[in-house]
Amino acid sequence: MHLSDAPGALPPSPDSHDALKPGARIGEFIVERVLGVGGFGIVYLAVDQVLLRQVAVKEYLPTPLAGRGGDGRVVLRSPAHRDTFDAGLRSFVNEAQLLGRFDHPSLVKVHRFWEANGTAYMAMHYYEGQVAGPRRLAQGGPLDDTRLRAFLDPLLDALDLLHRAGVYHRDISPDNILVLPGGRPVLLDFGAARQVIGDRTQSLTAVLKPSFAPVEQYGDVPGMRQGPWTDLYALGAVVHHLVTGQMPPPAAVRAVRDAMPVLAAVQPSPWPALSRGMLASVDWMLAVLPGHRPQSVKELRDALDGIVVPPSPTHRVVPEAVEAAAEGAWHTTVQLPPKAPRHAPVRARRMAWVAGVALCLAGLGAWTVGRSGAPAPAEASVPALPEVRLRPTGPPTEQPLARQPLAAKPAPRERRDAGQAPPARAAHAAGDGPSAICGDRGALSRSFCEARACLRARYREHPECTKRRDDPARRGATGYQ
Repeated sequence: MHLSDAPGALPPSPDSHDALKPGARIGEFIVERVLGVGGFGIVYLAVDQVLLRQVAVKEYLPTPLAGRGGDGRVVLRSPAHRDTFDAGLRSFVNEAQLLGRFDHPSLVKVHRFWEANGTAYMAMHYYEGQVAGPRRLAQGGPLDDTRLRAFLDPLLDALDLLHRAGVYHRDISPDNILVLPGGRPVLLDFGAARQVIGDRTQSLTAVLKPSFAPVEQYGDVPGMRQGPWTDLYALGAVVHHLVTGQMPPPAAVRAVRDAMPVLAAVQPSPWPALSRGMLASVDWMLAVLPGHRPQSVKELRDALDGIVVPPSPTHRVVPEAVEAAAEGAWHTTVQLPPKAPRHAPVRARRMAWVAGVALCLAGLGAWTVGRSGAPAPAEASVPALPEVRLRPTGPPTEQPLARQPLAAKPAPRERRDAGQAPPARAAHAAGDGPSAICGDRGALSRSFCEARACLRARYREHPECTKRRDDPARRGATGYQ
């Protein structure tokens, strides 16, 4: 149900209709005119009837939750908003008490606060000036380091005073910085009620000022606490706006893809009157991640004074689309992992497969050579057997043995004719045989040596060899057929 549909609720109306009329009396103050209207309060120019001075009176009036009744009192638009309205009211009063504790020329001064008409008010010092903006600062000539420091230093003094007391403004924007005729800036209200109502209703777009709120103000993100770095980001966004004349992109958008230029890296620089150290300090304030910003006013002052050099944005990665469009002048503060080549895993698997096939082929070749009867390396202490050189490449050192035709393999015993006599065996001298030349080896080595000797034509018909061929047990033990 819409707010206006609740029984007895006020219809939604423009903010100007909810403002008090000129001449209305609030305590000892008489309203002259409206100075500013926002979604969570209205500021009037009023006259103090006791001290006879002009003051700025701020009224707590969150228009999404309440409006002005016929008797001038603030009335809820729906009873369901009572808890949220009361929480914002308490925050408004706490802000008035907080501002009343501090006395600094660049912090708005609160004279008093009180509750009336179903809401609360605070009376503040009235300042004649203009909100901070590029046109306001351009009135004194080109913006240089001296003029920018004259704007920054008083605000940093005020923030340092707040931070030392454990207080954070959390609502710095051009609308909340008033530049007086002499050039002195004044930091206005904190917007504490807006923060509390936003936390309860989750209406972040109404609470935050996207161009000036850092990413940690968009919700409770683990590891992203608010602190001095929160105010320094917002102040850096204000300076960026003053220098470039453009609104910074929202921090939530920058966290996904950053399209904000790094001021110190733009070449040629459109701001020749501003030093690179000044621009680099502003870039440092505008880092998306809280830990990449100055952690205190003192750290920022040291960078502005040249005592320390602001860290270069080496953690920034240029997205491909932005890099092509901006020619290297755009950066992002989100650390992106390097992209691996798309086909790298396919190439790796293919090369591993080829290497495996090569190893298999090499192993198969070695196994084939071993099965074909390639001679194993002989031990150094054993004299090598004389070999038949089929293709001598030079004059032989010894007389080669005469080549003899290989004898036909005898038929199996069961297929021989009963009356057929076995072929005659060649005669060999005593002491000449495989056992003679292999006798000094071990048992296993000697068996292989004798088997190799029996393959030679010289000993093929030796009785020891014929016996070996006829003995299946010895034939299988050595592997030779």
